[in-house]
Amino acid sequence: MFLSRAITSIFLAILFFSSIYFLPSYQLNFLLILIVAIASQEWARLVGYSSLLAIIFYIITILLTIFLISEYIFLDDIQYSKSIQSLLGVSSIWWVIAFLWVKNYPESASVWNSRIVKSFMGFFIIIPLWFCVVFIFNLDYGRYLLILFVILVAAADIGGYIVGRKIGKHALIPSVSPNKTWEGFYGGLIFSIFLISCIWLVFPIDYKFHSFSYLMLITIFTVIGSVVGDLTVSMLKREGGHKDTGSLLPGHGGLLDRVDGIFGAAPIFTLGIFFV
Repeated sequence: MFLSRAITSIFLAILFFSSIYFLPSYQLNFLLILIVAIASQEWARLVGYSSLLAIIFYIITILLTIFLISEYIFLDDIQYSKSIQSLLGVSSIWWVIAFLWVKNYPESASVWNSRIVKSFMGFFIIIPLWFCVVFIFNLDYGRYLLILFVILVAAADIGGYIVGRKIGKHALIPSVSPNKTWEGFYGGLIFSIFLISCIWLVFPIDYKFHSFSYLMLITIFTVIGSVVGDLTVSMLKREGGHKDTGSLLPGHGGLLDRVDGIFGAAPIFTLGIFFV
């Protein structure tokens, strides 16, 4: 189990970093659309859709919504588009709502535990990721910022996993995920801050943010967003009686099991970047 998990993690890291750094924009966009489609398929199963036709319809609806929104947002220069700012703001507000639902689970299930509501939840979780990646990619040094983002979320995940397993005793939100602890959360946060601080020291001046404190602020809120994303998917799995979101990745489960934190962190990180 551990070996397959480690091999899968190494493979995903190589895939992510090489894709971001080497692929031209249209190929990176194709990969991103593929990730969105797979995530939509897994989310549809979490929602409770079982027929192939319903799942395909859900995937198409997600992709079509991305296309329609992009037609409006990309009318202007994406770097200065107020529409992308509004999208990021709405997405960030959604994650605040998701956090409140997670915090108050299982009582909150009476609000969101219907197929219609959970279907719309997928729109707020999955769709913003595409726009976040496209927005950051089109910035100066966009590829490096995307790599920084992936490193940040991965550091929080790895640090939280190691510290949580070693010394974790106090459950973060036991009703949602008993294995996630406060010790693991702080461990992931500290590891992320340490790693990003090291990167700050070696980055050329042109890559840097307004200040180190501003970067730390983005780091802290991005880590929080990644944890909320992770817990939100865990809440849906627990309510539906699912162990994993799928079986695509050996040792990890589905794609959402591996990148749920990225979906939660992306709008927060991108909103911070927007004001740099």
